[in-house]
Amino acid sequence: MRMPRYSHRPVPRRALGAVLLFGVAAAGQEPSKIPLLSVDAGMTTSQIRAPDAVRPVPRKLGFRDAVTQALARNPSALVASADIQRVSGLMEEIRAASLPVLGITGNYTRLNKDRTFVSGLSDGGTADVVVASRDSVYVAGIISIPIIAPQAWANWARAGDQVDVSRASAKDVQRTVAINTGRAYLTIYAQKRQVDVFRQARDNSLEHFRYAEARLRGGVGNRIDWARAGQELESNEAALQTSYANLYRSQEALGILLGEDEPVDVEEIPDIPTAPTLDQAIAEAPTRADVLLYRQQQNAADRSLNLSWTEYLPTLTITGQPFYQNPSSLTTPETGWQAQALFTWYLYDGGARYGRTHQREAQLSQARIQYDAQLRQANSEVRASLDTMERARAAVERSKNGAQLANDAMHLAEVAYRAGSSTNLELIDAQRVARDAETQANLAENNERQATLDYLAAAGRFPAQLQQGSASR
Repeated sequence: MRMPRYSHRPVPRRALGAVLLFGVAAAGQEPSKIPLLSVDAGMTTSQIRAPDAVRPVPRKLGFRDAVTQALARNPSALVASADIQRVSGLMEEIRAASLPVLGITGNYTRLNKDRTFVSGLSDGGTADVVVASRDSVYVAGIISIPIIAPQAWANWARAGDQVDVSRASAKDVQRTVAINTGRAYLTIYAQKRQVDVFRQARDNSLEHFRYAEARLRGGVGNRIDWARAGQELESNEAALQTSYANLYRSQEALGILLGEDEPVDVEEIPDIPTAPTLDQAIAEAPTRADVLLYRQQQNAADRSLNLSWTEYLPTLTITGQPFYQNPSSLTTPETGWQAQALFTWYLYDGGARYGRTHQREAQLSQARIQYDAQLRQANSEVRASLDTMERARAAVERSKNGAQLANDAMHLAEVAYRAGSSTNLELIDAQRVARDAETQANLAENNERQATLDYLAAAGRFPAQLQQGSASR
């Protein structure tokens, strides 16, 4: 029995004509050459052509260079470095109380007239004696030397410890910046792979759509197959545009981390250092910047408490003052000097010293608790990240095998469909499964790289090991 030929007639525009239309062509980008739906097949082509590529990003960096630049130019790292200078300035202010002070003072006085009084003479007469001259000049030098200043010395030591805490805090900020930069770099690399996956899926669905349209025009196909193929093409094109947007957004985020005013792309496979064993990671975890910060805070609190005894000691300061007085007076010669020793010893100050000691004891207790908690947290992160990394590596192999099998199944489904032994439903399903399997394999590889980075960070080797490699290189 002869099959009737399909009559190809234009149909009214339906809801299928409102397919997803994504993206506006960016300046300097070629619009996509991928057609939407054919006019003579009953649909209207879109008037908006989305770009078939991510926005151009001229600058590219390697993994090590990106981390190095982030440490040097990231705003958070720069603020942390500036904070070291601020704390150092406070330390210099406190230190001044322990060092000599040298200065000069002077004044000029003008009266409306000389101050005099009448004085009797030996011969029985009188004379006016000037007590205060109408114009007088007084210049004196001042030097103050702390001879015994235990409280000032203790405050100087405490301020120096705060400088060390500030340096440790800056290293902790740099560690966080490096980790975020590394993750952003790996995310961009995975996004670029994901763009390839969706582009390949779009191309496969485009080829299938063209084949279905050719069959429809030849009178051997049907509109259901054509509509299914078109819907799959539109879905893949929309997913591709979304992946372009995600990639560009990730490049912009990397540029912000690097202190750039433009997006930055990645240029190579991430060069991640070798991961240590569990015993090595546990042994090296206490050297992490965040753990060292808490340890430095504990050391500073311990030293501050141990210096509390200095508040119960006396102080001794010697002050010297050479001077010049013109004109001289009855009590002050024209030139001279004077020295003074100031001895102070507070036997009871209302309990203020005891209160400060109790406060320092509480601060030391808090610092010890925080340090122990952070050390336990570091060891926990090492064990958890190692388990995640090992399972991620196993998932990569499985995902790659699954993607290969899905691609084989897709090719077999295409052969079967072209041979007429199956419908395009099986082919479309196979294409979707292959696309999803490729996506899963890409995500598994990214998860494995991210897990390795987290394990290195948990062990304290990142970014320290990366910086050492850059320095030796």
